[in-house]
Amino acid sequence: MVFKEDYEELILFTSLRGHAWNCARERGPILNLILSNCMKYFSIVVAALSIMNISTAQNAWIANDSTGSFHRAWGDLNDSGLVVKETSDGYYIDVKGEPQYLSKHYTLDQKHDFKIEVTLKMRNMAEDASGCGLFFGGGESYKQGYEFLMARNGNYVIGQVTYAGYTKIESGNSKGAIKTASWESNKLTMMRREGYWTFCINDVEMTTRQTYPFAGDRIGFFVDAKSAILVTSFKIYDWTLAASLLQYEKEPVRFVKLYDHFYDNKNNWSLTNDADVELSIHDGVYTMDNKTDGVYCAWNSADLGTFFDNYSLETQIKHQGGVNDWGYGLTFGLKDMDNRFVFFVSADGSAKIAKRQNGNWIDIMKWTQFDAIGRGDQTNHLEVRKINGVWTFYVNDQLIYSGPAQSFFGNKFGLYAEHRQKVSMNDIKVTQLYFPKN
Repeated sequence: MVFKEDYEELILFTSLRGHAWNCARERGPILNLILSNCMKYFSIVVAALSIMNISTAQNAWIANDSTGSFHRAWGDLNDSGLVVKETSDGYYIDVKGEPQYLSKHYTLDQKHDFKIEVTLKMRNMAEDASGCGLFFGGGESYKQGYEFLMARNGNYVIGQVTYAGYTKIESGNSKGAIKTASWESNKLTMMRREGYWTFCINDVEMTTRQTYPFAGDRIGFFVDAKSAILVTSFKIYDWTLAASLLQYEKEPVRFVKLYDHFYDNKNNWSLTNDADVELSIHDGVYTMDNKTDGVYCAWNSADLGTFFDNYSLETQIKHQGGVNDWGYGLTFGLKDMDNRFVFFVSADGSAKIAKRQNGNWIDIMKWTQFDAIGRGDQTNHLEVRKINGVWTFYVNDQLIYSGPAQSFFGNKFGLYAEHRQKVSMNDIKVTQLYFPKN
């Protein structure tokens, strides 16, 4: 593998923007902040940062930044109007003054299929603010480029910036796809596939549009005035290039079949309160209070199709009270209570994977202690992936088990709780994975 060293500069553009979501927005004059290698900068018009960008033409990842790598890739800045720094949780951008664009040069073939993706958390953003998100296809000025933004009111907007002004391409309500509470994680993805742009929030498709020519090769972030975000990952991936690189693990295209983060009951989850169980939705969580010595499951359906081969199942769950040494977690591939799979953890730090077939329990992985499991009332992220016939199970992004995948009994997925305990599910997502061959 051959590495080429480039030097490029991180440029931050300040602009004046209107705060109403549907209004036309006027752009102010450019403030280029160019930081020097020694992190000194001029505060009048231009400050400069030269940073090393290591790239490789033999890699489908054009960018793959995450916690621990942002400082090397993007650099830091601290002045009266803007704070940009790497933290233990991600890349923190705090706009104290006017709205800001942060962008870098990335070589990306516009005839290829690719994705641009950012995962971030919002903080202190007004309900009517323009929001935050992706800036892409940018020229050497904030007056050229495209935006894919989300706002705290649950809306998204796709727009184009030119010297003539701002043009809204499309906007709308995300219908619950955007997690609107402070510091909740949201993923924005812009994909170019087979001549169209597709825009997704948390892997849920918002719209598919015709492609537009890029004004330049600058890609990065937009953050509105007096707002802060924490970027936990930033990715650019070239599917066309990846097709010829057999030695690399491939990135899938994701098709969401079930997604819920419980800001309403749009998917008609069971709700009840009796002597045995209470099931309720409040404040963005689905809560199950099992008042018996038995097992309760609550589920919804997701059709992964007849010919699907790869998928991902995810949930964020939390133990809220009761016994610490019984399981709670994700039930999947469920047909009925006698035929189902379960991936569960316990509040004392153990995990188990099992199936119930024709009323009989069969262990896939026996109870095992893992440091990755959050104890007590800590939230745990559980994920099951099937890729090329192999199951992998993760707790808080740590692999705990892999083995041959098994066929589902049915197409139901949901929450599971044993014995007398109260648990909650913050979200659930069932996703079909497709690996392009082109």
